[in-house]
Amino acid sequence: MDTNILFKTNNNNYLYNLKEMQFYYMNPIMTILYEFYKEFGIVSEDIYNYYEYNKRIIALSLTKKEVLYYIKKINFYMNNNIISKSHTEPKINWEKISPQLMKYQVINTKVLLFEVTEKCNLDCVYCGYNELYIQDEHRKSTSLTFKKAKILIDELITLWTNNITSSNNKRVLVGFYGGEPLLNFGVIKEIVEYLQNINQTGLTFDFRMTTNATLLKKYIKFLIKNNFRILISLDGDRFANSFRIMKNGNESFSRVKMNVDYVFNNHSEYFDKYVHFNSVLTSRTSFLKTHDFIKSNYGKATSISALAGSNVNEEKKELYKKIYKNRDRSYIEALKSDPKNEFFNKTLYVPRLESFLKAHLKLRVFNINEILYRSSLPFVRARGCLPFSLKIFLSSRGDLLPCEKIDSKFAFGNISKSPIFDYNLIAQKYKNYLDSLFDQCNKCYKSGKCGYCLFLSNEVKGKLICPEYMNKSRFNNFLSDKFSILEDSESILYEN
Repeated sequence: MDTNILFKTNNNNYLYNLKEMQFYYMNPIMTILYEFYKEFGIVSEDIYNYYEYNKRIIALSLTKKEVLYYIKKINFYMNNNIISKSHTEPKINWEKISPQLMKYQVINTKVLLFEVTEKCNLDCVYCGYNELYIQDEHRKSTSLTFKKAKILIDELITLWTNNITSSNNKRVLVGFYGGEPLLNFGVIKEIVEYLQNINQTGLTFDFRMTTNATLLKKYIKFLIKNNFRILISLDGDRFANSFRIMKNGNESFSRVKMNVDYVFNNHSEYFDKYVHFNSVLTSRTSFLKTHDFIKSNYGKATSISALAGSNVNEEKKELYKKIYKNRDRSYIEALKSDPKNEFFNKTLYVPRLESFLKAHLKLRVFNINEILYRSSLPFVRARGCLPFSLKIFLSSRGDLLPCEKIDSKFAFGNISKSPIFDYNLIAQKYKNYLDSLFDQCNKCYKSGKCGYCLFLSNEVKGKLICPEYMNKSRFNNFLSDKFSILEDSESILYEN
């Protein structure tokens, strides 16, 4: 694996030292000298004897003295590992996965999620369960029963009760998903009432729901009574929202806006505190227009997510391209139009910039061990979370999953099986997934810097294939794109 990655933007050349995790600006003569070194393994004034290189140097109008200075400079870089002479040999070792570690994750999870139904009254063009994406199994409009939910709740209550101390009270966020969750309101009501009647000191529950808001007005009193945090899916104005259609093909915007307006106008205190928005970025929207619509109508910011890029149906790729919009580019458009906007800066752009730089610079520190023992850490953690460390998700079919965003093929059990949590099985299954990705991760140029969840990998003949795997060429393009965006927003970053 090459240690040095020379990449270009529209304006400049840069070199990334993979081993040292440092970026360097490369002016034109340094770029030429480096390319000469890559071809011949040495840099000297013999470069003048090679016609193509000599021609490129002449075009820069540098004196021979200046060129000799840069020859000394690049040799200094190589002798001091600024430009590494050696290749990087990746060494990936997963952390030890044990049944005890898996049980610890379940006990300490902070979020309990229920998919109360697969049914939905919308037929969004970009839906992850629609024909735009490959489906391992077709959803059958299954709905969760309270009986299944209660089995999981009782198991967790027992675990949590035995592991709560007076100094470590447990607050659990309980979320409801679909489909459209309000299509199975009865089960939501039963779960909430059951949890509220649990008399256990130190154990409290908060509730949240993601909804398309088509049934919001009908059930708003119950949601208000129980302090539900609501995340409403709304992409912006009527045109921006036009990929979100009803089952009969009609637009959904009028109905959604009417319901949201009702809550906004009649329950303003609740709306201000508990209602939030999520929008999907498409070819019919932009950060600026979507933000302005939500802000001007409801006084709120909205979180804006991009279309999922994995498991796209090959037959629908042209449709995907028509719907897709680049998130980073749309950030820049919004920033340039309103560079002082705190929401665009601090909420959207800067965190993503920080995330990229922390992952690819040696400045990054994840924990104290990386400060003390950076060169001798015994393992690297697979990116993404350990199963159930953050969430436990019960699907409408009874499958137990680490997250609402992943496919049921990655289930770590089912509510109908005993024991509900087989920690030996969970540990072994997760280890098998890691082992399946080992060779790819070991050869990937983003290895150790990856934030991709392994559960979003494609599965081919029983083996996981990471869609984010990067060979040298792809990593080069990745860096070029990121730095091009940084250059485009240079003036904005200086101003802020």
